[in-house]
Amino acid sequence: MVRGMRKISEGAEADIFESDIFGIRCILKYRRRKPYIASELDEWLRRQRTRSEARSMGIASSSGVNVPKLLFVNKGSIWMGRADGVTLNEYGHIGNTVLSKIGSSLAKLHNTGVIHGDFTKANIMLGRDGNPCIIDFGLSSQSTSIEEKALDLLLLKRSLSNSEFAISISSYMRDSDNGDEIAKRLKEIEMRGRYQNRSIAMKEEQV
Repeated sequence: MVRGMRKISEGAEADIFESDIFGIRCILKYRRRKPYIASELDEWLRRQRTRSEARSMGIASSSGVNVPKLLFVNKGSIWMGRADGVTLNEYGHIGNTVLSKIGSSLAKLHNTGVIHGDFTKANIMLGRDGNPCIIDFGLSSQSTSIEEKALDLLLLKRSLSNSEFAISISSYMRDSDNGDEIAKRLKEIEMRGRYQNRSIAMKEEQV
């Protein structure tokens, strides 16, 4: 029996509800229908994205990454266990052990071909046991792309301070199957970004 359904968050394409099913505290992620998209296409997109998200979570869990427990998947909805704790955005000082576990978790995801797509402090919860739990795989995909893995790292880097990222990437490099190649691509992406920013600044000065 489902009891006490309560909306706790509203994202760009999905609503998050908290509820209780037979005494189990859980979370429902419901992808909303988009009235401006043809109904058949909308249903297909919602179903595909939901399946992809659930698949990524399943692979992550099997590879030893701490993620919410999958309970039930149905078209545009995912029922999952509630992850107790707060996101790192809401947390103060992040200890070295946690930072190391974050890097290791991302390496494990990438080793199994999972790209998170939004790997930032907002999507990492710190539980009461001190272990990080990776949440919100809504933008995830399955890929072997070095570029996409490097972009995951870039998102993490931008989310942390330089000293924090140094600890995370150290454990990432230790546990990654191809960390050297990914780290090299990360530097190339950052260089491209700097070049583009300089080009834009020069054009603005010429106006």
